[in-house]
Amino acid sequence: RQQLISPKSVSYTVKEISLEDRLLELRSRFISLPDFFSFTELLSDCDTKSKLVVTFLALLDLARQQKIWLEIDQKDEIWIKKGKGENGY
Repeated sequence: RQQLISPKSVSYTVKEISLEDRLLELRSRFISLPDFFSFTELLSDCDTKSKLVVTFLALLDLARQQKIWLEIDQKDEIWIKKGKGENGY
């Protein structure tokens, strides 16, 4: 019979980012972006899937607040349009 080998212990570090923190990061990035830009332009600093998901949720929150508008083109690309005035960027 083969002896059971105990599993090796593996550890990893997960860097979590809150929705509020990501909103702050995005707001500062919006300053340097044009008034109309693609979602993929925001993904340059997304090194994990969780950061990508938080970025998308942050965009949905900004759209809910009407600070940005989201559009999807015929190629299924998401486009972001900055809002104007006191509620926008």
